[in-house]
Amino acid sequence: MSEMNITKFGRLVVGEKFRLPDSTVLLIKEMVREVPEFGLANASYGNPHQGQPCYFPDDTSVMRNRGNKDRNVRLKYQPLQYQCIQCQKWVEENDAAMSKEGVMCLDCYAFALKSKLQGNETSSPLLSRLSPNQQ
Repeated sequence: MSEMNITKFGRLVVGEKFRLPDSTVLLIKEMVREVPEFGLANASYGNPHQGQPCYFPDDTSVMRNRGNKDRNVRLKYQPLQYQCIQCQKWVEENDAAMSKEGVMCLDCYAFALKSKLQGNETSSPLLSRLSPNQQ
């Protein structure tokens, strides 16, 4: 049999289900992300038709289900997220590239690289310049 324990949101692992103390609606913790026209979000409803994503500060009190069925919930690898210096979008580590000026999303990096290779130096200041003998 499972029981609900009160804890802080920050102690949940990504993918863990929880609810607010005064609610019966299940939510799921997610990686912090930017949601268009909403802002930051780090949780979504177990049933996507129940509402839009939410943001909870780490010190928010939540109820989590800690019973036999959740025994396999472990702290798993949580990919790092980076903010693109060009478009300000947040991307996971696998979707980011490092330029000399900082981290960029792959779309902005590819655009800057394409502009640079086409000789349009003004639109690609974020990448190191290749000398003519390197091209």
